[in-house]
Amino acid sequence: MPPLDLHAAPTEADHDALIAPLAAAHDAPTVAVMVASVDGRATSEGRVGPLTGAADQWLLLGVRECAQALLIGAATLRAEGYGGLLDERAKARRRARGQAEAPHLYVLGRDLRRLADAEALRPGGPAVTLLHPPGSEPPPALPEHVDAREIPVLPDGRPDLAAALKAIRAAHPRGPIASEGGPTLLGMLVEQRVLDQLILAVSPRLEGGAEKRLVELAGRLGRPLRLQAAVAAGGFAFLRYAFAPS
Repeated sequence: MPPLDLHAAPTEADHDALIAPLAAAHDAPTVAVMVASVDGRATSEGRVGPLTGAADQWLLLGVRECAQALLIGAATLRAEGYGGLLDERAKARRRARGQAEAPHLYVLGRDLRRLADAEALRPGGPAVTLLHPPGSEPPPALPEHVDAREIPVLPDGRPDLAAALKAIRAAHPRGPIASEGGPTLLGMLVEQRVLDQLILAVSPRLEGGAEKRLVELAGRLGRPLRLQAAVAAGGFAFLRYAFAPS
């Protein structure tokens, strides 16, 4: 038997372990797709880009291709742009499956006026819905492909993600809803117990310093996970978890 090459590109078997179960889902599971360094940092110099690689992008784009909707935080949109969600081949595959050519992008935040220059909000971008709590204002003069929706808040003032996801599922009842972070949104999703799965790409880096942790939350979570698949490819480790009863 030839030696196992942990640095080889992801294979079809890796796709079947990590992405295919989501694509086959007939309901609308909520799955977070995140990358973190070996020491659990979700950014490097304030951005996720230095942590990523070809294998990590394969995973992210594979999940994005099968998702009906993407949920991200406003800070993630500001940092990453989100102009081109998928390439033309992925769009064509989605059209052949009867899907819109790109998932609907939902952006959660308070001060959404700071997003006016984000790439996804420029003409020709994907369909975008800005989710904001009462009393906050979306950017003025939104382009045609962007709308804004007010969502309720919990007694502590944080967004009610169960209500937000209920509205998203009503609009997209089939296929996964994927969250790509950032760490604050991931923490709220876990704390409010509205996340079904976590797919974590472990980047072969050590960051340290004051970089953001995978989960940015003041309180303790203590949520057990159940490992469903583990893959090594392209120098990354990929772990797919479901949330176990706690």
